[in-house]
Amino acid sequence: MKRVVQFFGYIGLALLVSLISLWLTNRIVPSENSEFINEESTDRSFEVQKSIPIFYFSLLPTFNEPKLSFRNFIPEWRWNGVENQFHQLITIRSMRSNVTYELVAQRVFHSLKWTMAIQIPSLIILFFSSFFLSFWISKRHNKIGKLVFQLLVFFHSVPLFWLASCLVLLFSVAINLFPASMVSFIHSPWSDVLLGSPQYFVLPIVCSVLPSLAFLTGLMVDTQFQIRDEVFWTRALSQGLQENQLRQFELKSHLLLRISAWFTGAIPSIIGGSLIIENVFIIPGMGRLLVQSLKTSDWNTVNFIVFLTAVLSCIGFFISDLFISKIDPRQ
Repeated sequence: MKRVVQFFGYIGLALLVSLISLWLTNRIVPSENSEFINEESTDRSFEVQKSIPIFYFSLLPTFNEPKLSFRNFIPEWRWNGVENQFHQLITIRSMRSNVTYELVAQRVFHSLKWTMAIQIPSLIILFFSSFFLSFWISKRHNKIGKLVFQLLVFFHSVPLFWLASCLVLLFSVAINLFPASMVSFIHSPWSDVLLGSPQYFVLPIVCSVLPSLAFLTGLMVDTQFQIRDEVFWTRALSQGLQENQLRQFELKSHLLLRISAWFTGAIPSIIGGSLIIENVFIIPGMGRLLVQSLKTSDWNTVNFIVFLTAVLSCIGFFISDLFISKIDPRQ
């Protein structure tokens, strides 16, 4: 019962974030300098969208009195029914783009496939590489291990845009080893590009892995040193247990707890990181779609991306809580 209440609490939080996003975008005044694809039709679509109520009901002052009176500030209850922007957002199928008039869900889910094609391999590589590096550095706590960790910290401190630009200049322009962008595959299925031309995914995946590798490796190394200072670790060694056995049964479970807590913030960072990576390498993913939607004032697409990100983040929180309670029943 507790987990059910927790799950619906997370979903309620995601819906609240989406509602706030709708309210904020309805307060935006269209700019004359916006890069509209069709300025007249976009303005008209935006004004029609703003004329639709935001939520199922409203509780607003009426301002019916001709003179200044306290009655003007008395809220009036209004039932708007299902003809509201929030209902269009959560039903997914009825919301259309303010610019292209395509179904927003179709555009976003097409872009999401590209984003996941980059980020899922990045998360897998990040997990296993940080796991291996943390054990390697903790075993060899000398100058070489410190030098490797400082190198990782350097990549972590470099801004992502600079890192991506430097990799493009080095491996695409100078050496000509990997392609610089996916501009020729914008309208192609992501699976065809991944299976037919995997070299296009190398630099984006490297840019996704390197900035987080130092943080996750450092988190695992600190956890290992903290556990080795615990009383139960010293007692187990004094009783004749091998360090490899302790690492297998005790250390990995503590590491998984830390990684699970880190994973809760991985889903929002997927979208945040893809904003830069997808625009540098011209990947038709959700981050690039979000930037283009902001430029063209396509607020329906922006709101749907916020809604989808909030839902995926809350689901990630819930799965992480389940995983932590499975590893450590005390939680």
